[in-house]
Amino acid sequence: MELKPYQQSVIDDLATYLGILAEHPDLRKAYKEFWQQKGIAAETYKNNVPGVPHVCVKVPTAGGKTFIAVNALKPIFDAFAAASPTRPQVVVWLVPSLTILEQTVKNLADPQHPYRQKLNALFRNRVQVYERRELLIE
Repeated sequence: MELKPYQQSVIDDLATYLGILAEHPDLRKAYKEFWQQKGIAAETYKNNVPGVPHVCVKVPTAGGKTFIAVNALKPIFDAFAAASPTRPQVVVWLVPSLTILEQTVKNLADPQHPYRQKLNALFRNRVQVYERRELLIE
């Protein structure tokens, strides 16, 4: 499964933003510069989690948001590895409902599913999928 052109455009924009962020670690300035380069007057940067870059991908229903997210992991990890090569590569995947959670976990954990196949290709088969209950200490 490969990215469609509009999906690849999202990944390209992400890579551009990460490049700007590497040059300008101030999140607000990097955000502003990214949108200025695109010639767009964007909203003010939302610092939802202090110190963590905010990235939002808006895609219509059935537009491939999960596949875009799968493909976004590699450029994100690569960008942060340049600054901190020993930083663990961990993703917390948040979804809006239990139904989507169950579907996403099933797909990401299934070695035959295209999402998991892409993860395996991007990360040399070094991916583990855990559910919250597996990680909580009781």
